[in-house]
Amino acid sequence: MVPRLSEYGAASSLALARECNNQMIRLSSALSPEQFHSITGGGPSISEHMETCLKFQELGAASKEIVGLGFRATSVIQVPTSTYLIFYVHGGGFVSGSSLGSAKYLLQMFLELEQRGIVCDIISVDYDLSPGAVYPTALRQVICAYRYGAAQGKDIVLMGDSAGGNLCLGLLQHLALPNPLLETPIEKPGGGRITAMCLLSPWVNLRTDGPSVYQYKSFDCLDKTVLDEWARHYMGPRNVLDCYSNPIEREKHWGTIMPKHSMILAGGMELFLSDIMDFARKVSVASSLSFFPIQHLIWQQDREDAMELLVTPSKGHAWAAVDYGFKCGARQLAVATSDDSKEHLEGLSGLLMQVDWIAKELNA
Repeated sequence: MVPRLSEYGAASSLALARECNNQMIRLSSALSPEQFHSITGGGPSISEHMETCLKFQELGAASKEIVGLGFRATSVIQVPTSTYLIFYVHGGGFVSGSSLGSAKYLLQMFLELEQRGIVCDIISVDYDLSPGAVYPTALRQVICAYRYGAAQGKDIVLMGDSAGGNLCLGLLQHLALPNPLLETPIEKPGGGRITAMCLLSPWVNLRTDGPSVYQYKSFDCLDKTVLDEWARHYMGPRNVLDCYSNPIEREKHWGTIMPKHSMILAGGMELFLSDIMDFARKVSVASSLSFFPIQHLIWQQDREDAMELLVTPSKGHAWAAVDYGFKCGARQLAVATSDDSKEHLEGLSGLLMQVDWIAKELNA
């Protein structure tokens, strides 16, 4: 372990914690999916998080569980003055995770956006996990939850990580070109619309067979053998991939499907990197969106029609959330300031990239 940390110039507590996390995830190959999601579901209560920050009380913030027609979700935060809705779909390889798992991350995002003049409600969606549920069950539940969110009448920012990013892209496709396995969506007058999409390390190719899978297999937390097993459980006995379950399959119509404002954040040393870059190229060929193969943090602010792909060097899968968990997980919620420690700001860096991008696009 130590030589490899030194090799990447990462002899720090963050790197050590990330390496421990990587090994834990790799060890999941010895667990059944049921065992894995039994130890990764749930999370601290949202009320406990909110009690640590007076800003939530000042804004009259509330949280609640939502059980609707065909879906379950958590209203992570709802405030009377909100003008936008973040619709979030969690990751976890389709076999783990819950709407509460990212609650603190999303509350931090709320505070940072509010500081930038963007007040938003946040809904985080639950979906039945594999292998108990197979495709298209989770996608159907996300679509049902989206209908509930759209009925609130606010402009929507669609967000998700990893497998959640896959489901977000399945949702977008279904809204534009209905999935033949699902009910045709019905647009209601006065409903909200997706004005922006911001994904973190989306799982766009369930075959997971790009060059980066082998190039970074000793660095990233993900493991191809485990990913292949999770994909088989998600697809079920039929095991036939289509563009709604495997977005990289679609060659056309992305110009109709994608929101005008779209961004993907990825790690420069994650297994999904080459698949994500191939997906971005397909989107750029099939639509008027432009693709910028960025290998560093460069904002393409001069192009209104550009889908932005940010690839951060020496980072792994879902790094923004992973770094936040390691560096800020024990810290009380508060808006980041220049007085914060270097460690804390490092942990917030990926989250703040997402926040700054969202604020830029919504204020454009």
